[in-house]
Order: sequence, then structure tokens, then C-alpha cells
Amino acid sequence: MVRGKQALSALLADGPAPAPLFEILVDADPAPEAELPDTGVGQEWERALSSLFIATPTYGTRASTVLLIDHSGRVTFVERSFAAGAQRGEEVRHTFEIG
Repeated sequence: MVRGKQALSALLADGPAPAPLFEILVDADPAPEAELPDTGVGQEWERALSSLFIATPTYGTRASTVLLIDHSGRVTFVERSFAAGAQRGEEVRHTFEIG
């Protein structure tokens, strides 16, 4: 989460678009060993579950969603799904106005 927050803060200064935000969400690098918690699932799972994008043979991220709302109330909703093995599935995109 720390890496994700830092990357998001850097993007917000540039007026983000969905593509760079998805780059943050597919970060599969685990947290440093010293930062792993001890929740009782074992060190291997702690490592696998510490990344922003989780991809193991039996468990993982199924969808990533980006929701952007600009100052005029225009909403952009984009969701990417993932199948087993972290294979990218379909992308759903909706744009609408809120008042």
C-alpha cells in the first residue's frame, strides 16, 4: 500500500488518466521482507499477498477498477478483469455526468 500511495500521489499532480493508474494496480512486486506482517498465514503467503496485484496459482486479483471524477462532474469508470494465471480479461468502460 505504501508504494501504491506514493505512485498515486505522483500521478495526481499530472491529472491522471486510467492507463497510468492501471500501471500502479498491476504492480506484483511483494513488499520488502522486513515490512511483511504476521497474520498467521505463513511467510510465503504473507509475501504473495503483500503486492498490489496478487497472482498465485490458486488465488489472485480478479478485477481492478479506476474511477475518475473531474471538477465538472464527469465520471469515468474503467474496470479490467483477470482470469486464472493473471490473464487479462475484458475491460468495461462507462462515462457519465453527475449533477
